[in-house]
Amino acid sequence: MSCAGHFDAFRVDLSAGMHIDLDISVTSSATWCTLPDLQDRFPDCRVGLTQGKATFDRADFSGSLIHEEGGCRGEFTVDGKTPGAYHSIVVVCLAYLIARQGRVLLHASGVIHDGRLWLFSGLSGRGKTTIVSDLRAGGDPFSVDRVVLFVDDRNRLMAYPTPISDEFGLCPARPAMPVFGVAFIEQADGNELQRLDLPATVRQLFGCVLTVCRDEGNDTALLHSIEQIAATRRFHRLKFRRDESFWSLLNDVVD
Repeated sequence: MSCAGHFDAFRVDLSAGMHIDLDISVTSSATWCTLPDLQDRFPDCRVGLTQGKATFDRADFSGSLIHEEGGCRGEFTVDGKTPGAYHSIVVVCLAYLIARQGRVLLHASGVIHDGRLWLFSGLSGRGKTTIVSDLRAGGDPFSVDRVVLFVDDRNRLMAYPTPISDEFGLCPARPAMPVFGVAFIEQADGNELQRLDLPATVRQLFGCVLTVCRDEGNDTALLHSIEQIAATRRFHRLKFRRDESFWSLLNDVVD
């Protein structure tokens, strides 16, 4: 689809009753068919807060969010020469919204296998999509690329998928469900599973959580959320061969 000089208005409905209504003005012609991998952080996105309104300024887009019940309404102007700007806007808005709720946006795929939800986290190219598409060993796909992670009032680690993938797919929403385990993955010649201690978990989460901006206040709130999530002790490092044999290690993990 090519577009220039007009408004696109659409709603992104998120799990947990949140929504984002977006009006996007395109400033120059662009093709949105093929999107590149996104960076896992947005350090160049400047955020301002004034009277319940958040403003965002980045090289490829600028705009604002106004909070309303259950979500927000956004108006953005996009540099149409930058592929993936639509997708970036939705990710930035979502990361900003859930951070206000003490939740984090984790770069992870997920599979429900034998009734247990496993999340597979890592940077681009580590095998997250491969596991969900080709190596799920009869399990049900839970998410492709990003999940919202939080601890509920019963101190359970919970997750729900987002309607966002690197192809800007809008997936059907799923309810939040308990996470049995999170594996930070890398491909290898063999399979190896190691449970992570608390400091290692915090370090790994900081590398895979998507943030809107880096400043002292934002980092303090993010660290608090990550420490709470890490304290659930459900995190592992998984080296896996590119077949389904690694599931035997995950199936042996006890609660």
